[in-house]
Amino acid sequence: MNAALENLATVRRQLEAVGAAAAKDLESIERKEAKKHRDEIDEYRLAKENLRKAREAHDELEESAHVLGEELDAVTEELSVVQQRVDDKVRGTTDSACLVDIRAAIQRLREENRKLDVKIGVLDHELTVSRMRGTATSSRAVECSEDDDESSFGDDDGDSVDSSVVQ
Repeated sequence: MNAALENLATVRRQLEAVGAAAAKDLESIERKEAKKHRDEIDEYRLAKENLRKAREAHDELEESAHVLGEELDAVTEELSVVQQRVDDKVRGTTDSACLVDIRAAIQRLREENRKLDVKIGVLDHELTVSRMRGTATSSRAVECSEDDDESSFGDDDGDSVDSSVVQ
């Protein structure tokens, strides 16, 4: 029995050694699990904080987009008002009634210019003839002015030109 007791003592020592090794290994595993758990908790907290920051940034960007959208609507409205004003001005400048009036006024000015050119030409001719004839023309012009009703002719304006001067 002695041998059995010795075996029992040896087995006991071996079991205690295995138990101590198992306890040591278990304690090591528990420490590693605890550390891993703390790391996971820290990682979770960090991820949760990052999510909170991302949501805040998203909310700020969403608000900014809303404000910019309102500004865009205001600018678009202002653009349409300005375009309408420009279109109205363009229609006013291309209105054919104004052009017709302007063309008629220019035509009247041209006609008046032609009449004045004729009058200037007649007066220039009269002056030239008067200078060439000297004082004889002056006395003759006085005689012609007495007979003005008989020897003159009129133009469109009712102005008369002495026919004796125009030769």
